Amino acid sequence: MMVIRGSRGSPEAALFVSGRDVEQQEVSLRLTKNGLWEFGTMPIELVTLPARMRWDRDVWRFLLESGPIPTDVIASHFKLSEQAVLKRLRRVEETGWITSDGKPSPGQRIFWQAVTEPTSLPPLSPVDSVAP
Repeated sequence: MMVIRGSRGSPEAALFVSGRDVEQQEVSLRLTKNGLWEFGTMPIELVTLPARMRWDRDVWRFLLESGPIPTDVIASHFKLSEQAVLKRLRRVEETGWITSDGKPSPGQRIFWQAVTEPTSLPPLSPVDSVAP
């Protein structure tokens, strides 16, 4: 069985594959401009976040494409205040998908970057199979 799951309007989705003769897999997909699916770079845990957490995915993608970037630039990009963005970034940082270079000192900015394989997350447990 193959199932594609994604949020409406998002170019990312997750492909879940399971079957008697196939090893169970979860794969990240990305919709191309031509309307075809290709393997994606976004971690499956971010792809499957609920729509209300879309900002987490968007900021991760922005940081991945931009490299290390300061809070004020992120706030400008998302058209939010620095304080609101800092609060959101700290929450996402706790998940392990982004990281910062520490706490700000007077006159010093915090730089953020995406993490592709977080080490702070607990291991994912496999989905229990349903008996036929």
